[in-house]
Amino acid sequence: MARFTVWLPIVSVRPRIPVPLDGKIRLFVRPFQNISGDPGQSEFTEGLTNELNTRLGRLDPKRLGVIAPTSSRQLGSKSISELESLLKLNYILEGSVRRASEKVRIDISLISVKDQTPLWSDSYTENLSDILKVQDEVAEAVAQKLLINLPAAAGASSAASVDPDGYNSYLRGRRFWAIRDLSRSVPAFEDAVRKLPQYVPARSGLATSYAVMGQAPNDAVPPTVSAPKGKAEAQRALAMDPANAEAHYVLGNIAMYYEWDFPAAESHLREAIRLDPNDPTAHQWLGQYFMMQDRPAEAQSETLKALELDPVSPIFTTARAETFYYAHDFDSAIAQAKLTLEQSPNFLLAQLWLASAYREKKMYPEAIQHFRAMCNWVPNNPALLMTLGHALAVSGDRQGALSILGQLQTLSHQRYVPALYIAGIYLGLRDFNNAFLYLDRAITEHDDRLSYMAVEPMADPLRSDPRFQTVLTRIHLNSQKH
Repeated sequence: MARFTVWLPIVSVRPRIPVPLDGKIRLFVRPFQNISGDPGQSEFTEGLTNELNTRLGRLDPKRLGVIAPTSSRQLGSKSISELESLLKLNYILEGSVRRASEKVRIDISLISVKDQTPLWSDSYTENLSDILKVQDEVAEAVAQKLLINLPAAAGASSAASVDPDGYNSYLRGRRFWAIRDLSRSVPAFEDAVRKLPQYVPARSGLATSYAVMGQAPNDAVPPTVSAPKGKAEAQRALAMDPANAEAHYVLGNIAMYYEWDFPAAESHLREAIRLDPNDPTAHQWLGQYFMMQDRPAEAQSETLKALELDPVSPIFTTARAETFYYAHDFDSAIAQAKLTLEQSPNFLLAQLWLASAYREKKMYPEAIQHFRAMCNWVPNNPALLMTLGHALAVSGDRQGALSILGQLQTLSHQRYVPALYIAGIYLGLRDFNNAFLYLDRAITEHDDRLSYMAVEPMADPLRSDPRFQTVLTRIHLNSQKH
């Protein structure tokens, strides 16, 4: 498998977190402790915590807001008082996991944040093959203690026995998807689907990883390979469970990035949120849809919802910077990207939008400094090389831009390099004929970033050219920026 880019967050000790305004009960699931005596079981324990966290988030989303697993993991070592101050919590769920042979024991405590006392504790011991049953029992007990409702068909299909090895692979896939390490999430999900062909979350998880493996900045395979695979898995998941929200937002992702069917994209994304309002990715991707449709206020609203659910995720804080960038509000994009970098100094996507906003403000030394740093951190990444080459071109360094162009063309003999990246450097060089030539090839490739062409600041020099309107028409967009 081709090598994927991994974007690893490193979170500071003082994250700035949006105050929730929805009036929901707020629950934080602290990462469970592995007390198995085997450090090798830590991955299983983490995955189990994340799954229970996600399941709790689906109990009664109109009344219960559950902090997503990414933030749970990153803030898990903080005291109850610190968590209450940061997140405005009502309850914290703590626990431990002991796995021995084919048995698993989970000890759970639900704590009231207000007086820092346990409201309820219990223990569950089952065979590993019945782990889904344990998760359902814990979720039901927490729901009862919080006086909220379970979904009408709670656990109807999830309580079936599962192959422990397959479930381990599924948990591994979720763990690596959370940090967008597709080189490991894809094979883990594939193994889970082989061993658990009827387990819908494994299929929808694989669909999600497939969908983004051909998108920027991963570009591991052409979209014509990844998107059909992602769509097929999502459709299989929905055939087995029409209420699977993840499969809907995968289909929404593919509709907007690959098929350019924007009405279908919005329909799938809204359905995903209706089914699972506490899934931050669904809100983020609907926010991305609003970005490309030049609806910045709605984009900000959806990305804020994602951030409230996963407050210290650099993915969602960066999405807000991206929203400002596409709205041509570059000062706000810079401020938001810097906020992300205060919390996660090594998060490359935040560096990317910071540098891009600097470039649009013609702050070329600052932009190029960040673009070069990213290319050094992740060598031979086509997306990052393009951003550097384009910035060199618009800053007046023609030879530097041509050097990057040659590097991309050489790299294309070794791996997939999207034609859009070649077009980007030619655009910076103001060689519009070659830019349109490669834009045409990018349309054939179904490049995902084409969906932003109506609002992409880099494309502003092309807007007066009649050929640009033809490009927008072919990808079902209307020119919205001047």
